[in-house]
Amino acid sequence: MFSRQPTETLGAPPLFSKAAPAVSFSYKISAEIQTMNHTSAISRIALLQCLIVVIGVLTTCGILKLNAYDPEAAIRWNPVAVAVRNMGYLLLVVPTIWTVACVVLERRASNHWNRTWSIVSGVLVISVLAGLLWWTTSTPFFFQKVPVQAW
Repeated sequence: MFSRQPTETLGAPPLFSKAAPAVSFSYKISAEIQTMNHTSAISRIALLQCLIVVIGVLTTCGILKLNAYDPEAAIRWNPVAVAVRNMGYLLLVVPTIWTVACVVLERRASNHWNRTWSIVSGVLVISVLAGLLWWTTSTPFFFQKVPVQAW
């Protein structure tokens, strides 16, 4: 990958001197590194999906805490928000499954799956995750209509 080759030698420093050696090295990057694609669209989208899940779960937990979540209270809590609060880390399985599926589908030669479909499906998964977590954050409990009582 990297090859170190001395470019100039001016002589060795004295044995107990604190001077830096007089040899400089230049790094030559092989053609293999220059043609590698270090990040792909799949990895970027998967990272964004994981970020949305982590931020959404933390926000849902915070909103429930701000609303003084108590399972014994008479408030009708949103069961999806409570599930996200208790087991939201399991939503990280969604980006993992999406990433594995896209990599497998893109590597199959006989399939018509390409990079465009990976990006479109990734944006769709981002939209679904963001919508679900937005809903759990914005609706931590359901309002109940209380009937007017006659005196």
